[in-house]
Amino acid sequence: MFISPRYLANIENKGQHPSLQIFFELIQRYHTYIRRPIPFGNAAREEHAAAAARRTP
Repeated sequence: MFISPRYLANIENKGQHPSLQIFFELIQRYHTYIRRPIPFGNAAREEHAAAAARRTP
């Protein structure tokens, strides 16, 4: 697997998200796991809104 250093720097420094293929390859390479499902689309927006609502007094 080759990932360009510039691509990795953008992921780390600019908060960009890697492609799913790169994401899964990184997980496999570094023998890590995902603690909770990753929300996509509408589920992501709903989860973000719910978390924001819990933080407001």
